[in-house]
Amino acid sequence: MRFIHLVSVPCIRVAKAVVRRIRRVRYKLLLGSLGRGSYVCAHVMIEDGHNVFLGDNVIVNEFVIIQSCQGASVRIGNGVHLSYGAYVLTGGLALGRTLNVARHKRSSVIIEDEAWIGAHAVILPGVRIGRKSVVAAGAVVTKDVDPETVVAGIPATVFRRLG
Repeated sequence: MRFIHLVSVPCIRVAKAVVRRIRRVRYKLLLGSLGRGSYVCAHVMIEDGHNVFLGDNVIVNEFVIIQSCQGASVRIGNGVHLSYGAYVLTGGLALGRTLNVARHKRSSVIIEDEAWIGAHAVILPGVRIGRKSVVAAGAVVTKDVDPETVVAGIPATVFRRLG
């Protein structure tokens, strides 16, 4: 039993490395761009991937949803970290004066270099997340976030400035 266990550990590592490499090739074909050292975990949903652009050293954790509607892109800079269950949305309903009249709106999302998006945060259409900013877990970002700023809450408001 012990011999089998010792042999199986390296085999598991090799299998995981192969799966990671296959996933990287898949996303390189699916996305508009996938930068060097970027990694997309399992169980990630990306819609309209040719409009999604990831910079270098981006980490997209499990259960992240990136929705790029036709005509709107998602641009994620270098060194960005999207935590578990984060949503990046480029489309939604634009309600008119009456609730029964609705039309679809779409607008691009930009997440600048070295930003961190917390677990289960939601980035809504048309938002720009500034360089080295932090979006707290569970926050709903409805407006642009200045560089080096921490935002939290629903809707997200400035919690503090960094630097």
